[in-house]
Amino acid sequence: LAERATHTKVKARLRVPLRDGGWEKPRRARLADVDGDLVDAFCINPPDRIALGPLDPPSRALLLACGATEGLNPKSVRGCLKGEGLKPGAAARLALARYVALSVAAEPRLRHEWGLDKLSWVPNQSGTLNKATALLWPDDLAQALLGDVPERLPAQELVLGLPEDAAPTLGFKRAAELTISEAAAFVNTRVASPELLDWLESGLQ
Repeated sequence: LAERATHTKVKARLRVPLRDGGWEKPRRARLADVDGDLVDAFCINPPDRIALGPLDPPSRALLLACGATEGLNPKSVRGCLKGEGLKPGAAARLALARYVALSVAAEPRLRHEWGLDKLSWVPNQSGTLNKATALLWPDDLAQALLGDVPERLPAQELVLGLPEDAAPTLGFKRAAELTISEAAAFVNTRVASPELLDWLESGLQ
């Protein structure tokens, strides 16, 4: 399709309406990202967004063939993860993390391409940034064991609506997979919940 769009000069001639006004070539604009306006919420200078309603698959494929992008390019995402081009504040950090989580859940290869295992990109429920591997996926068991340790769980808004199998894809630990020593490390010096104490005792039997 991309070759045909170039051969018929559609790619060179096509202009699309932008949300902020005006018209531009698709290669200089972006389609709606994976979750509405997340890019606008965290990126200082996002690419202009194409002002078209819901698109059928052929129309979306044509715009992509003509150079439009979905969300940000990899270089911009990596820059925002390092704080370059990122809006200030916790809300922007959370929007970036949500964007990254949704993108990686859809395309697992991005976890490696964006170098996520080396970065503290996940806000916990106290607002502090952590590596995903330092946090527990907030399933029922994790909530029961560590519900009073919010710094060990990712922000609820981050994982909202994501499937359970997204946990290993993003790098989160699962409570059911913890060893006794790992569970104790997650609690650290805080008073353990009765549920956690029962779980630890069962593991020793």
